[in-house]
Amino acid sequence: MKSQYFNFIYLLSLLIGLSSCVKEESNLQLPAPLEMNTFRIMLDPLPDGSAYDTSDLFAFVTIKNDKDEDVLSNKKLAISFNGKYVTEKIKLDPGNYKISSFIISNGDSFTQFAAPKANSAKASEVQKPLNISFKLENADIFDLPVEVAKVLNQDKAENFGYQTADFKVQIMDENKFIKVKLQAVITVGDINYDNIPALFKLSRWDSRGDLSEKDTLLAGGVNEVFLPKSGVKYQFKLSKWGVSDEMTLNKDQLNEAGVYTLGGAKSSKKLRLEEQFTFTQAGYMPSGKTIYSYDPNGNLKQIDFYDKLPQYSDLRLSWSKVYVYTNGKLGRINYLNDQGVPFGYLEMTYNAQGTKIVAMKESSYDQFTNANVEHTFLSGHAKINFNYVLPTVGLWSTT
Repeated sequence: MKSQYFNFIYLLSLLIGLSSCVKEESNLQLPAPLEMNTFRIMLDPLPDGSAYDTSDLFAFVTIKNDKDEDVLSNKKLAISFNGKYVTEKIKLDPGNYKISSFIISNGDSFTQFAAPKANSAKASEVQKPLNISFKLENADIFDLPVEVAKVLNQDKAENFGYQTADFKVQIMDENKFIKVKLQAVITVGDINYDNIPALFKLSRWDSRGDLSEKDTLLAGGVNEVFLPKSGVKYQFKLSKWGVSDEMTLNKDQLNEAGVYTLGGAKSSKKLRLEEQFTFTQAGYMPSGKTIYSYDPNGNLKQIDFYDKLPQYSDLRLSWSKVYVYTNGKLGRINYLNDQGVPFGYLEMTYNAQGTKIVAMKESSYDQFTNANVEHTFLSGHAKINFNYVLPTVGLWSTT
């Protein structure tokens, strides 16, 4: 029998979505070699309120050793996004170091973000201003978090603790721009994703018919984008998860107060089978499998778990989960042993709108666990917090 904690987390993964795959291992691979004394600078997240195209962003970092000597001076680094913003890899000799300067600029060398230095006017905007100390001691690659603040039009380098020559601030005349709001919304199966980053192509035609285009990665949720007023026609294109959408508007159709939503819908894939194998002297041998079945409406109906028992040569049914729906919503999961006899259940309670689970109760062999579920929405992502009441531990929380 799986642990109670596992059942709660397992349910959450099923509610988020299922994708089809069959897990099989066919080749024994050696672990990747360690990348000694190598790190990346991680920015999670960048301040919101703007659109971030990582192909047009570069970091400039200065790193000093324990003798206060520059080992990297204003080193230019590319930035990529894979769920988090990270710089390219940095490799140094073992030792003690500190980041004394960190600035992010665009391709035109205009300063977009900077890590404030301690005791500067902007230091209060981050939890850990520079300098940030770290140590390299022959360990594998890691990500070093650094916090930055947005550089606004009226900001000066001195506000961040830098010299005037370190910054190149772009003065934006907002009277020359139209501010619009864009949001990506994609529905996969029954799940609506409205807080996801997505790649947009912004196109603009001027009065002569000349076209200007820019690919921009927008953060999750509603983004504000500035469009030059010199355009007479604008187009927004979205590409995400194989879904494409576009919208073309004339200048007089733009509405600064509204939100332009682009996206679409796609069917969800169904996970049918998972297989586990154990490597032995005879090769890979089956050690377990999980079979998923669905009702005619595509809802998950049952999961059967098979294990390898020493007294049998084949895999045998260990236990099952049976999913029960009320008015189209999952309300209960019954636990059955290998003989089909119930030994527990998991019940879900929804909010008044029926959109979110707010409480859960599990029974397993007459042991009960309760959980309150809290949903919060932070900048760029949603957060779900589980407050458990375990029979022997008491109150316990996880996110």
